[in-house]
Amino acid sequence: MANNRFTNFQPIRVRVSAPGELVTINTEITKSYSRVKGINISFPEAVARIGSTLGIVIAQLEIFPDNHEAKLLAYDTNIPQNLRWFLPDWKVDADGAPISVRFHDGTINSYLQAGSPGSGVVPANPLTVNYPYDAIVNLWLTNTPL
Repeated sequence: MANNRFTNFQPIRVRVSAPGELVTINTEITKSYSRVKGINISFPEAVARIGSTLGIVIAQLEIFPDNHEAKLLAYDTNIPQNLRWFLPDWKVDADGAPISVRFHDGTINSYLQAGSPGSGVVPANPLTVNYPYDAIVNLWLTNTPL
């Protein structure tokens, strides 16, 4: 049955359980959509962006290398919703294509970890990452031509 919808959003949940963890997710993109129009990532806490990297491969096409800074794909509330996406200017086929997401948590610095004690002059940081957390890689899928 043909899909008459022109747009769909597919979230890919990346569960991070420990500081510095490397998480790999292999899945498939939703069928019936011809291309990936946009990509972004969201974090439950802004501090989790610091030092985190993200690699994405779709249908054996490397979209981002493994050392790509995740904060460059993250958005904040001060950015209009229609501008919160990385929009590739080349065609990225979707239609059930395999996708590999490799996320490396960047909070290996103990100062960014919840419950870490202060060290004399510097008190414990109240803006820390609480584990586990879910980073969400969002795919904007469409049937519209490039």
